[in-house]
Amino acid sequence: MTMLLLLATLAGRPGFAERAIDDASRMLPCVVYDVRADTEDLKIVLFYDGAGQRACARGALAVTAPGSRVVFLCPRFQRQTPELRAAVIVHEVLHSKGLKEDRHHSISITEEVFRRCGR
Repeated sequence: MTMLLLLATLAGRPGFAERAIDDASRMLPCVVYDVRADTEDLKIVLFYDGAGQRACARGALAVTAPGSRVVFLCPRFQRQTPELRAAVIVHEVLHSKGLKEDRHHSISITEEVFRRCGR
């Protein structure tokens, strides 16, 4: 429930959090690069406003570190399509499960989420 409240605060509009989580949960379970994520993982990841994060200033949609339960959603996240927001949430959940990336790999992870997990 905390996650939903944080997402709702970030979006500033009623129902946004529920839609974003619902859209992401429809893409789960999902396996990308041998890391599995499922709907239970959505319950343990905490989403926060990432407006002050350097990666957000450089154009990222969300920021986390492999193995971290904390995900920072960048201001640009709100302006994306529902499909992309869902894929970004799944992408970040995969990182929380330990999936690593370098700066050249981020887009390919999201593409794999769409390919392997899109419904």
